[in-house]
Amino acid sequence: MLIPYMGYAETAAILRRKFNGGLLDPLAFQQARLAIENEVLLGLNFGLLTMDDADILSGIALTDRHNINSTDAAILSALGRYVQAQPPAAPTCLLVAADQRLLRAASAEGLRTLNPELIAAADVPAL
Repeated sequence: MLIPYMGYAETAAILRRKFNGGLLDPLAFQQARLAIENEVLLGLNFGLLTMDDADILSGIALTDRHNINSTDAAILSALGRYVQAQPPAAPTCLLVAADQRLLRAASAEGLRTLNPELIAAADVPAL
């Protein structure tokens, strides 16, 4: 699996907001943050996708075309660059997101998408 560094940071921020909002107790917050750090940053099952200045700048055209925010556009640009660099026999890349604008933009750019809010977890391995 591949996740942008920004996606990891956003997940950490979401957990912080849930903790600050009283939805997570201190122990659950610490366990969740440690779990994503171990799984994403330290684990072997995730690759981390970097965004460079070119992704940010080429993302501007994506904001114009699809009315998405600049961070999503930069991520989409970086993912598009990554997909194009893959050999023909590489596994299919799938953008997983719940943001409808990002999903529509990714589909319009030729990427496969999955909204985890619309599919049962048990059905994911079948993909």
